[in-house]
Amino acid sequence: MSQKKKVLIYFYHCGTFGHTRRVFNIAQELASDPLNEVLVISGGEGTPFYKPTMQFELIQIPALVPNVDSFAGYRPKMKSIPIDALLKWRQVLLKECVVNFVPDILILEMFPFDRLGLEKEFTELIHTSRNLNPKVKVISSVRDIPETENTYWKHHQDRTREILDKEIDLVLVHGMKDIFDYSQFFKNELAAKFQYTGYVVAPEFRENCHSYPKRQNALLSAGGGKDAQNMLTFFIKYLESYCHRNISWTVLMGDYFHDQDKTELRLMKYPNVDIQKNVIIEDRLLRNYNIHLCMSGYNTLVENIATGVKSIVCARTTSGEQKIRSTVFNEHHLCKVVSLDSSAEDLDNIINTELNTPYYPKLKFNLDGASTTRDLIASLV
Repeated sequence: MSQKKKVLIYFYHCGTFGHTRRVFNIAQELASDPLNEVLVISGGEGTPFYKPTMQFELIQIPALVPNVDSFAGYRPKMKSIPIDALLKWRQVLLKECVVNFVPDILILEMFPFDRLGLEKEFTELIHTSRNLNPKVKVISSVRDIPETENTYWKHHQDRTREILDKEIDLVLVHGMKDIFDYSQFFKNELAAKFQYTGYVVAPEFRENCHSYPKRQNALLSAGGGKDAQNMLTFFIKYLESYCHRNISWTVLMGDYFHDQDKTELRLMKYPNVDIQKNVIIEDRLLRNYNIHLCMSGYNTLVENIATGVKSIVCARTTSGEQKIRSTVFNEHHLCKVVSLDSSAEDLDNIINTELNTPYYPKLKFNLDGASTTRDLIASLV
């Protein structure tokens, strides 16, 4: 029997759910190969409300959370622990994991294109892995589009290139070059390290695409935070003029924004609106809708496309990556974009058009990101 290939994935997420979902989908696909043994280590906050079936081992180390409005600064989630002590503790735990596991493949999510505030943590993982196994392959795993509009990205490009050149063997971009060329920011010798896998989505979103009835049903997912409040205020402005439309709305919202209770009360007066809180969007939920008024996060748009649900996007004002995604997806007829400054009439026209016209993307959308990643990993060792 062949010896199992050991794959270690380390990721840090900044209090958001998207990175966790994508990493877990990839890990699950890798673990489906009986020749792989997969260990995932999370350095960000846990997601207690997200409990997928896992064929891989997951280790949660003591969490760091980002400082407000900073991509570079971090603080302990447990405020009683000094930051220096927590960083040392995390490094000890990470080293023990590597020593006990000895990976053949080390996958680092988003590094070195982001997470440079934790550079020491990531590079020590690389060096410890290489000391134990000189043949280890070090892979950077990134979503389709970088945060190029962020000042942190712009100020740290030289360091990103240096780490990419010296430490990274391969960059797996979980997207399509035809939609966005991630490697365009790097010279030829570095650009050659980039491979495009297609988009990552859980397999259940791709199965039985038309097995659920479609009615005049619409979904709005707002999440939490400032952008959620702006989006819901915009939606309420639409309802004030067009609540008579024969459309049943489900509104998904989180707990993290100002005036949440007041916003809920304003929504509750509309009989065609059902409010649900802290709900994970699963395929069986999504398939009940024709349209999805949403932000332009990676998982949100990819899951909509996989299930044939039309996306009407309000791009997050705080995310350059999401602004770019909404623009390029719109160019390929993969979504419609509406500005939060638009009128209620503009939104109503888009909703009516999307409810009454077929869904015709401009290109074949590649949803094989997880399985392509698995196959690429299999070819490396």
